[in-house]
Amino acid sequence: VLEEAAWVAPANPVKLLDSKPIEKSGVDLFKADAVVAAGRGFAEEADLDLARALADKLGGGLACSRPLTEGVNWLPTELYVGVSGLMLSPKMYVAAGISGQMQHMVGCNRSGAMFAINKDKNAPVFKQCDYGLIGDVKDVLPKLVAAL
Repeated sequence: VLEEAAWVAPANPVKLLDSKPIEKSGVDLFKADAVVAAGRGFAEEADLDLARALADKLGGGLACSRPLTEGVNWLPTELYVGVSGLMLSPKMYVAAGISGQMQHMVGCNRSGAMFAINKDKNAPVFKQCDYGLIGDVKDVLPKLVAAL
């Protein structure tokens, strides 16, 4: 049975209280040749400077996994790579401190070369990367930046 009903406005309509433009970093991640993505392997927010340094050295941009945007709020949501975030395809993708869960990897699986840095030798990311380094990002990243 199909019945027609008259439109009734909701009792509590949605009202825009404020709006502001999204601030973007200086690098367009969709056009970047290199992306360094930070994950839960970063124990402190200040350690993200290590990932930024590598991204700068590679001439690329910084991205992250969902927990760094929605869990600890260290980075803005527009840097989140994954199912509900960015789908990137840079020439080089560095997954630093990222375990490699499917929800993240679908956002970067079209990258040219995939590098992974994780202290857990059994992290799923190592099954999906081209090159892997087993170690803590706090130890590995400064050495990698110095070597470049």
